[in-house]
Amino acid sequence: MGGDGDDGEPDERTIAQLIVAGHGDRYIAAKLLVSERTWYRLLGRMMERYGLPNRAALGAFAASRGWLPDFPPTADPAPPDR
Repeated sequence: MGGDGDDGEPDERTIAQLIVAGHGDRYIAAKLLVSERTWYRLLGRMMERYGLPNRAALGAFAASRGWLPDFPPTADPAPPDR
C-alpha cells in the first residue's frame, strides 16, 4: 500500500477521506471495490504503518498531512445572527 494507488490498491488519502466522512465499513469496501475482508486488511496495514491506534487518530493524521479537502475549512464562517 504505497499511498498512490499505483499498485492496484486504493490510495491512503481516499481511505482517510472515506473514514473521516463517517462512512461504515461495508460502504467503504463497496466504494473501493474490495471485499470487507480486504478492506479490514487495508485499514489495518495503513494504521500499523503510521502507528495509529484508532480511526480518530487516522483522521487527525490525515488532516495534518493535508489529505482532507477543506480542512481546515477555507470559507469564512457565516456571521452570527443578531
